[in-house]
Amino acid sequence: MASAVILFIFSCLTYNKYRVFLISFSGFLFFCSATLMASYLNLPNKIAPYFDKKVVLIGTVIQPPTYYPQKARLILGKLHILVNQQYIPLRGKVLMDVYQHKGASYPLGTKIKVIGRLKRIKGFLNPGRFNYALFWKAKGVWAKLSTSENRLSIMGYKDLSIWSRFLESLRGRIRIFLNKNLSSETKAVYTTLLLGEKQGLSERLRDDFSKSGVSHLLAISGLHLGMVMMLMYATIWFLFSRSECLLLKFNLKKIIVILSLIPTFIYAALTHFSPATSRAFIMLLLLWWVLFSGHGKDSWLLLAAAAWLLLIFYPPMLYNLSFQFSFLALASLIYLAPRLPGAKRIFHFSPKNWYQKIFKWLTFSLYATLAAWLGTLPLVMHYFCRLSLIAPLANIVAIPAIAFFVLPLGLLSIFTLFALPSISDVLINSGAWGLSKLLAFIHFMSNLPKAGLWVISPGWFEIALIYGVIFCVTNLRIKTFRYAFFVILPILMVETAYVPVSHMLSSKLKISFLDVGKGNAMLVQFPHGLDMVINGGSSSNFDIGKRVIAPFLFRQKITSLDYLVLTSSNYSNGLPFLVNQFRPKVFWSNGKITNRGLMDALNKRGISPKALPLYQEINGVTIESPGPQILKFTYGKFSLLLSPDIIPEIKNGFDLRSTVLLAPRFYDHSFIKSVSPKYVILSGHIRPKVLAYYRQYGHKIYSTDRQGMIKVITDGNRLWITPF
Repeated sequence: MASAVILFIFSCLTYNKYRVFLISFSGFLFFCSATLMASYLNLPNKIAPYFDKKVVLIGTVIQPPTYYPQKARLILGKLHILVNQQYIPLRGKVLMDVYQHKGASYPLGTKIKVIGRLKRIKGFLNPGRFNYALFWKAKGVWAKLSTSENRLSIMGYKDLSIWSRFLESLRGRIRIFLNKNLSSETKAVYTTLLLGEKQGLSERLRDDFSKSGVSHLLAISGLHLGMVMMLMYATIWFLFSRSECLLLKFNLKKIIVILSLIPTFIYAALTHFSPATSRAFIMLLLLWWVLFSGHGKDSWLLLAAAAWLLLIFYPPMLYNLSFQFSFLALASLIYLAPRLPGAKRIFHFSPKNWYQKIFKWLTFSLYATLAAWLGTLPLVMHYFCRLSLIAPLANIVAIPAIAFFVLPLGLLSIFTLFALPSISDVLINSGAWGLSKLLAFIHFMSNLPKAGLWVISPGWFEIALIYGVIFCVTNLRIKTFRYAFFVILPILMVETAYVPVSHMLSSKLKISFLDVGKGNAMLVQFPHGLDMVINGGSSSNFDIGKRVIAPFLFRQKITSLDYLVLTSSNYSNGLPFLVNQFRPKVFWSNGKITNRGLMDALNKRGISPKALPLYQEINGVTIESPGPQILKFTYGKFSLLLSPDIIPEIKNGFDLRSTVLLAPRFYDHSFIKSVSPKYVILSGHIRPKVLAYYRQYGHKIYSTDRQGMIKVITDGNRLWITPF
């Protein structure tokens, strides 16, 4: 079936009469891919019966490992699990993180025996979050396992195919070469540019590239493959054109193109064939096919055919962000660039001297960058809540620097590595010098005021409206689209303002208990528009405020906070970012603040911490603090108690009874009895034994670990609880 479709696609590329058909039905393929993906994700999971159980597992490393400073990340396949003293095959793949990593290597084909607890891949289940579970499920990985080096044993090495050994050997030589010659920052960027391995990029580097809008340069795409093919074409042409016999007897251009595609394919495989790389290689292949067939190229046709081919081989790629952004950026460039103001005059301008050529090239680069930036902007805002205002200007410098200096020298250093190592050293060090200057420029641009803004996250309907506005603006010469513009723009403005305005007019109390892994964090939306965030999770692996809480707030169209509350110093991990970004008017804390980053952020914003109030009323909601680390909210007939990690001394005579209890991670019968909650919300992972106690006494239980964010809404009389 797949081969028949591929044959049909190449026929469409060759004969004009099928071209419209191919483009028209591309949307149908996307729909089919989405359907296939949904079916794939709902298939019975053979690993699921072993979740949360300690198992003995044997697996083989089937993908190149990723090494971080604190851990090594492996993908295990060809699994066997010990059941009743016998190893049985287990279908699927497992993501394994090896902590206490002391430099051991796990090359492809390593057979590993490990003892550990299998867990489902979950991520953080909140609106506006990156779907971590879907990301791995699309790769066929259904479970994860964490261990340390002393809890696993290497049972041997499976013989790899000649092709896999060849690629791993090349990658190993290149990594050693880069480690020997480059500093940490330039090595991390060159490893990304040449091998597609991004794990060495620091948080600061990633943030600089993101804020300046040049993150796309870190993806192995058409720029890289085109450069490889150009270098190989020039080299082979130089060698073959020396022979008069070859020039007279053969069509050398076609032969050299075919020969140049071989090292280009090897390079694409060397960089792990990411979606952007796959798209670029397939489009390169299709472009030469069209040219060899004697027909003019059609950009939309090539783009549609590339999408068809990729999704035929792997439908889940449709859900990959790299796939989406790669095709959307190219489609935007094709459609929007010629329609920008003054574009036709610039594109048809014939330069007469060298400085006019430079001017035309710079202008063309600006138009291309503007088109790609504008076309991908709604999705960037939706997924990442970021807006880079300096992206077009930064790209004018960064793209030529990468394309004509940094990348060519890096690629040439690889090509000469095995035959002329001394020249290779000179080339890579020259490229590193230019790269260091470029990184300094990117860092400077990213630190300009308002360079990279955090913005509210538009929903899918708003994204459709934004694209409608862009489409109308680029076609204002047509009367129909002028009228449509004045219809769509007001709808977009009303839709964007709907959530905050409806919140200001609402008389309901809304409390969202977020899934933040360890610890807890919650958003309290008081009647008539005031917002409070309580706690910031306790995970120390990354900034929970930046990665989890902030995207949720932006999804709720919240850009500032009225109150920020810390009930326990253990839950302050995500608060420094929230202080800097959302500028709370009031900060309440229980006791001394031990988080140095939080204190620095408060001092920078001029915010003085205040003690938790014993009694406070906010828009009809009563807040009481009867003891350390404990808060009680009362609104009409509804009450909510936020309990601490330990049972404190409660003020004499205080009524603990509450409708809803955010429960501690333990079970204290006397405390729970005094609260007598109808509903219990558990934040983070709770031990099964503790969970059994809550169920034993008939409480209605909600868990952020299993159900994601829990939203509680009340008007003072009625109560609605909705898990995400």
